[in-house]
Amino acid sequence: MTLKINYNTDLFVPSDRTQLDRIFFNKRFSAIFSEFSDLDSRMTIYDAQVANLVAVGLQRINDLLGPMLAKIQQASDLGFLQCQSIGTSISLIAGNAEGFRVTEGADLFTPTPFLMVQDITDNTNWGIVSVDAGGWTPSTGDLATHCVYCTKTQASTQWYISCSAAQLPAMQNLLSQSQTAATTCNNDVAAVNSSMVTINAALSAIAAGPVVSVAGRTGVVTLAESDITNLTTDLASKATTSFVTTQVASKQNQSPKLDTLAAMTWAAGSLLLATSTSTLGSLVISTYMQGLMGATTAAAAQSTLGLGDAATHPASDFATPASVTSAIAAASINSTQIAPVFNDQTGTTYTFATSDSGKPITFTSGSAVTATIPSTLPKGWNCLVYQGGAGQVTIAAGGGATIHNRQSQFKTAGLYAVISLLATATGVVVVGGDTTS
Repeated sequence: MTLKINYNTDLFVPSDRTQLDRIFFNKRFSAIFSEFSDLDSRMTIYDAQVANLVAVGLQRINDLLGPMLAKIQQASDLGFLQCQSIGTSISLIAGNAEGFRVTEGADLFTPTPFLMVQDITDNTNWGIVSVDAGGWTPSTGDLATHCVYCTKTQASTQWYISCSAAQLPAMQNLLSQSQTAATTCNNDVAAVNSSMVTINAALSAIAAGPVVSVAGRTGVVTLAESDITNLTTDLASKATTSFVTTQVASKQNQSPKLDTLAAMTWAAGSLLLATSTSTLGSLVISTYMQGLMGATTAAAAQSTLGLGDAATHPASDFATPASVTSAIAAASINSTQIAPVFNDQTGTTYTFATSDSGKPITFTSGSAVTATIPSTLPKGWNCLVYQGGAGQVTIAAGGGATIHNRQSQFKTAGLYAVISLLATATGVVVVGGDTTS
């Protein structure tokens, strides 16, 4: 900062005889006031800059700490090992693919290979899922899994998804089911053993000699259920079909593919086919195709296809007559001369092929085109090049190839220009026609 007043010239009193009047003091006070006023202005600007710097600093702190504090709060609410999927209705079915859209906690969640999925509205509706390869997309919250175990097939739109392995609860459920089944089996074994006692007793009696009486009766005897000891009681204790049906209804199928097959809608005229390793679809077979597939003989298939007797003729019936072949040879003409085939190109690069001989090649790109001569074109190879678009066509020599032009011009002159190419030796091509450099 440079002062506008000078001590020696503006404030210094040169001698004791200097007149100290109003003008003397006003001049000095005015200079000092001017300096204070300038200093005040500079301080105002300085204070504004400081306030702006503080505001920018606070905003930067808020930008950096705000998202971090939001994540910390979210982690406090949900934890680092779980998230939520709200809004999409999902039913857990063992063996099926289950897709979740994580709506809460996706930023913090990192799934383990196996996850526990819990219905928020019903804590008895839960299951274990395995995460598919590449099945977690944090940016969108998409989570692709397959259900390994489930307690119900009840649909819900609100799910907790947790990294907790959940093997222990699943093992407890399976153990309880196994114990119940074991108890039922033991009871059935006891009943069978009891019945075997009766059967063994009967066998022992038969082995001991001729039967002279049955249940205290002799002669021709007609037995009723009540005449055989414990028969009615034993039959009543056996498992009924309704009991077996009840037991089986609560169990998972041995193969999830059977569930998939049973859940399909069957329709007449449809063919079942696998659409992936775990799903099935159907393909409608038209009446025409059903008739063709149902043909039992070649003649029937030919009739359906409308071939008549064409399929039964030998190849010689369709060969070119020798007289026609000789006539073509004598006239020294070929199929290319009779009906030239255009080779239409729309791209910006092209490499000529041996099969292009005798063909007009059109280039219709709106951008510049590079057409390359390979070293394999044989002597006598020739074709016409036509610029049918705004893109100028440049003829370039590929590796081992050579191109010539009398004026060293290897580009088409413009729209509608036609140039000719002639191989005078293998890999050596002369360029002529409407060319430019």
